[in-house]
Amino acid sequence: MAENNAEILLDIEEDNNELSLETEEDNKTHKKTLTEWNERLKKAQKGHYIAAEGYSKNEQWLRVPAVVLSAFVSTSVIASFFEATPVQVNYLAGGLSIISTLLLALLSSTRVEEKSHAHERSAAKYGKLSRSIERFLASGKKDTEADSFQESLQNGWDLIADDSPVTPQWARKKIK
Repeated sequence: MAENNAEILLDIEEDNNELSLETEEDNKTHKKTLTEWNERLKKAQKGHYIAAEGYSKNEQWLRVPAVVLSAFVSTSVIASFFEATPVQVNYLAGGLSIISTLLLALLSSTRVEEKSHAHERSAAKYGKLSRSIERFLASGKKDTEADSFQESLQNGWDLIADDSPVTPQWARKKIK
């Protein structure tokens, strides 16, 4: 009977060692996967921030000249009410008015401000997912929790990807 108990204890000990090795391997696999996902999330976040910044700059390049030209045209129209202005000034004001209108139409039709905000929102969401991975890895939670964490992370990632605008090629090229 003692031999049977000893054999049973040895079997249990071997099983525990095997489980311990499997758990250790699973932990390494989960950590590796989460680390890779975190890098991909950071790249997605950076790409969206680069795109947002680029669209914001484009918006400024269109809006500032349009505002300045509109101000000049408005001033010349008001000035023409109070004094006689040369015909050339009226033509210049008319031409600048057309240019200003074209710039504002271009600004409106390209929706650069809207695109910039959409990319900013996506970048913030990707950053939030990245930080949740960092918190999970730092917490040292057990492997059993890693499976459910990865599943919820993947679901969140999928939702963000579905709602995010496509990062333009010029922004993807700037990601290092």
